[in-house]
Amino acid sequence: MSQTDTLTTSRLAGKVCIITGCNSAIGIGAASALYFAKSSAAAIYITDVNTSNLPALASLITKNYKQTKVHIQKVDSGNPKDVASVVDAALAEYGRLDVFFANAGVPGQGYGFDVTEQDFMEVMRVNAYGPFLGIKEGSRGMLVTSASKPKSGGSIIMTASIAGLKAHAGGPPYSAAKAGVISLAQTGAHTLAGTNIRCNAVCPGLIATEMIKTGVGAEIFQLGVPGSLASKLNDLNPLKRHAEPSEVAAVVTFLASEEAGFVNGQAIPVCGGASSSVPFVETALL
Repeated sequence: MSQTDTLTTSRLAGKVCIITGCNSAIGIGAASALYFAKSSAAAIYITDVNTSNLPALASLITKNYKQTKVHIQKVDSGNPKDVASVVDAALAEYGRLDVFFANAGVPGQGYGFDVTEQDFMEVMRVNAYGPFLGIKEGSRGMLVTSASKPKSGGSIIMTASIAGLKAHAGGPPYSAAKAGVISLAQTGAHTLAGTNIRCNAVCPGLIATEMIKTGVGAEIFQLGVPGSLASKLNDLNPLKRHAEPSEVAAVVTFLASEEAGFVNGQAIPVCGGASSSVPFVETALL
């Protein structure tokens, strides 16, 4: 979705939403915030542990989607007090919470087992414990009823990865954490049975986020460079390319909406088909 695309829908009308991991200007969190606003969300709490880019995102949303109120809050997604605080803020302001997108994540160090205990635990804290807190605190907010929301319910969405489904898509700590997120979507759906709260995960493949383009993954993947790791991964993809953050955000928005009212406990790959096959070299089979 272009940042200048202001054609709105009503699929999230009246809903109060929280998104973690929004600071990257070209990340899944920021793209999802724009999609939520495009879908007429009543309010969006855009959060991150680093908030330097959030005012610009809030300004963009306010300028193009005047029906949506935007709140900026500093949240370490792996800190219980921070996550509880943003849920409390939404309840105090609006008396309801409808959507919690636990998107924040870190890549970890390296692709082997030569990682320190500190590195491993930090990846697990942010990438697995963070979504756990999203379910714990998000569901607490979604159980609250009010005049505008007479029955409990809501949608909790978490960013997993195809690295949680298959090997060779991430390092051991990262992959283990993302597999944990997939399990959380399943166990969360059943633990919250009868509350009308749904838990799902999205599993992106290679995405052209800031982390991949210019961040810690830039040297590893070398997006757009012939013969690079990114190029080889794209060659294995049936669509022969990587994804844009907006393509993941579109699926997240669907899961947040009532259109996905019977989608629960699922881990949905958004990977162009990369996770659907055992990797092979085409020339070897021709």
